[in-house]
Amino acid sequence: MKPQISVIMGVRNQAAYLPTAISSILNQSFSNLEFIIINDASTNTTAAVLNRFKDKRIKLFTNSTHQGLARSLNRGIRHSRGDYIARMDADDIAYPQRLETQLNYLIKHPGVAACGTAANLINTHGQKIGIKRFPARITPSLLMRFNPLIHPTVMIRKKFVTYDPGLNGAEDYDLWLRLCSQYQLANINKILLAYRVNPEGISWNDLKHTELQAIKARFKALMQYNYPLWQAIFIIKPVLSYFIPSWVKKLLFNIS
Repeated sequence: MKPQISVIMGVRNQAAYLPTAISSILNQSFSNLEFIIINDASTNTTAAVLNRFKDKRIKLFTNSTHQGLARSLNRGIRHSRGDYIARMDADDIAYPQRLETQLNYLIKHPGVAACGTAANLINTHGQKIGIKRFPARITPSLLMRFNPLIHPTVMIRKKFVTYDPGLNGAEDYDLWLRLCSQYQLANINKILLAYRVNPEGISWNDLKHTELQAIKARFKALMQYNYPLWQAIFIIKPVLSYFIPSWVKKLLFNIS
């Protein structure tokens, strides 16, 4: 039977949390799915953990060299058979009703190209430390200000999904900007995922790279996705933030 949902997950050296993440998808209330996992040339025990799972719904692919998340996700999408793509990250936990809730929402709202959800924030020990929730209605001007969709919570109609590898680090933001110029995007105001926050895993270089890619994505939206040029004003703040010295941000955000 053709799966209705293809869950796509890229993995790079995340063996510690991987069993919980995989189990949370396999134990969903909605079962007509395939789970496509791309091992992005991991160098630790990730491959051994992946090989322990024998569920026939899992389709495992391994990159011979490190490709980055955007290329890995595109590889998974090329091999997918579902009409809907659900994102998942290797250190997060999907709650049991997540896929069913999002699928029902997209079926009832045919004008919506993609929907995200709210999420609990958890620490490295799995303890709840907060909640992340964004507006239900997403407009182009809101999107130019910040990214209001939590990438691993998103379900999207397959026909709309292609990531730009040149914007790896902000590949999701670029996709939302492209879609929002023509279609509706939304958030479901339900907590359907536990999003793991690992400050020790966040490096200054990673943050700088993501900030720069997000700035590039905004310029791309202005040049290629027909966003009004006046919305260039929303790029000023991210650019100024990008040039704040690293030692200041480390003090503000306690990033080591």
